[in-house]
Amino acid sequence: MGYWIKKISPIVLAALIACSVLMFSLLAVGKTMGNAQKGTIAEGSLPLGKYEETIDVTVGQMVSATSYVAGESADKNVMYDLAREVLNVNFKSVFSANIGTAYDYQLNTYILNGKVPDLFFCSQNQLSDLIDQDMVQDISGIYEEYASPGLRLAMEYSYTGDISVWNDGNPALPRSTVLMDAASKNGKCYGLPFLSDLFEKCPLIWIRTDWFKKYLDSKNISYTEDTVNDYLPADFGEYLEVVEFFTTQDPDGNRQNDTYGFSCGFTAANLNGIANVYGAYPGYYVKDDEGKFYYGTDDEKMRDVINLFNRLYNDGHIEKNSAFDGQTLKKALASGKIGTFLGEYWSIMSYGLSDAYLIDQNIDWMPWAIRDYDGNVIEPLVPYNISNNAFYCIGKDCVNPEVLILLANHLVDRYFSDDGEFTKRIVEICGSEKYRSVESELEMYLPFRMDAPQKNLRYAFDLQKAFATNDTSHLTLHEITYYNNIKLFLDDPNGAGKIYYPYYKIFCKNGAYGELTKYADYDYEKDKNYLKVNFKRPGFVGMNTPEMATYNSLISDYEEQQLIYMYVSPAAVTPERWKTFSDGIKNKGVSEILRGLNGV
Repeated sequence: MGYWIKKISPIVLAALIACSVLMFSLLAVGKTMGNAQKGTIAEGSLPLGKYEETIDVTVGQMVSATSYVAGESADKNVMYDLAREVLNVNFKSVFSANIGTAYDYQLNTYILNGKVPDLFFCSQNQLSDLIDQDMVQDISGIYEEYASPGLRLAMEYSYTGDISVWNDGNPALPRSTVLMDAASKNGKCYGLPFLSDLFEKCPLIWIRTDWFKKYLDSKNISYTEDTVNDYLPADFGEYLEVVEFFTTQDPDGNRQNDTYGFSCGFTAANLNGIANVYGAYPGYYVKDDEGKFYYGTDDEKMRDVINLFNRLYNDGHIEKNSAFDGQTLKKALASGKIGTFLGEYWSIMSYGLSDAYLIDQNIDWMPWAIRDYDGNVIEPLVPYNISNNAFYCIGKDCVNPEVLILLANHLVDRYFSDDGEFTKRIVEICGSEKYRSVESELEMYLPFRMDAPQKNLRYAFDLQKAFATNDTSHLTLHEITYYNNIKLFLDDPNGAGKIYYPYYKIFCKNGAYGELTKYADYDYEKDKNYLKVNFKRPGFVGMNTPEMATYNSLISDYEEQQLIYMYVSPAAVTPERWKTFSDGIKNKGVSEILRGLNGV
């Protein structure tokens, strides 16, 4: 035995030690997970809910916040304190990791040991595997028993606003189960979606206002600060004229050929805002007029889309160094060299657009809802409002599975009421000097997050009314936090208030939500809470089919490589070249997936 030990190399020995440490740590976690006590919900605390005594709930903390105040961290912070205070729930983070690869690695480590935390975040594909391995709980029953009217309205009716519409469970609103169906298998639901705003994935183009004024000057168009937005491009052809002007007419006035008219993140899904102008829907399985599925990227109309991008690229309208690299693109936008950006309403808070303003307050942006060549607002393809196509789930061994529903009840209550304890406390925390610097990130501290479907639109028009009338009496407590931040911007746009510039551009007059209403039916004066979006939806929503599980990654890799190759080619894509791509993507698995979807 001693001889065998001597023959082990240092590398192998180190590996064995590492494995032992991992095994014992996982065993320790498993023991911790198994010691929780069943909690009792306090009498009279429903529909929101609170436990009589403090219960422990293990969590896998998905970290998307970028900063914490001194003395706090991903697993020890003010929002964990708030959960203890309001729900009597003590979250115990068994791991915390940044959203993406780091989080997936940590979660997979626990899955390999046959354990998951009580409450955790996962992708739809991971959830499908966990259901098959019997590692997550069916939450259908606890949802029916514990979901508050507010949560049910948000989940099943895409509604937030006046709670009286619940009408004892009979709201006069169209109902849909698609959000629950996306986390369901064999008729059972296994998670709540990472619910987001209805417009989260709806395309907008952000246009440099200061450069656009120079474009109007070149056309001898008279305007004022209040009327610039009246001259937004009337159709897609005019938008391309603006792109041309931004690239070729030295809009920054430095007498150098160093400006670019267009930018976007180049993936199939990110191309949708432009592709929809041509009636193409890349990256999604959609249905034709006869109800049959086809793959949106494998469409002859997409050749025109790629040829447009090819022309923009080769004619110098796209900054080549940042065409495919997100970090380089952010730097180019922040440096003030790019005139338009294809993104979403929240892009003004990221991608370098707001950084450009922080660096130079003369830089300004305005949103444009995309029109086609005839001047009609496009019908954009917008997936359902599930952020990252991800869900929050309950581990098989959790003894208090209803905690997921109770936490969701409190989170969504902010959008219906000013009376909830959670609402009052979070508004108080957001307004405190201690947390002002991280206010926009506080909700990211929780192990469960959800937005509400159309509350941002209502907030936008409520806030516009408040600023127009100097009357805030109609604002909710949650809206007051937005109002105060925007007021700080308006009072000091070049100083301390400039960090709230994105809030102003999203919510106020001529902001993002004013343009987003062009994709919807909405009448603030008639009913400020009701919204009907005019979106084209993906034809397939749900867990991967067996064919998708087999071929999706192959299709995605091939698609990205080939689209980029055609995008940057020195010549336009010929019909023959497109047929080669079409045949290739079919052979990579699209044909098999479509056979499964269409039942042939």
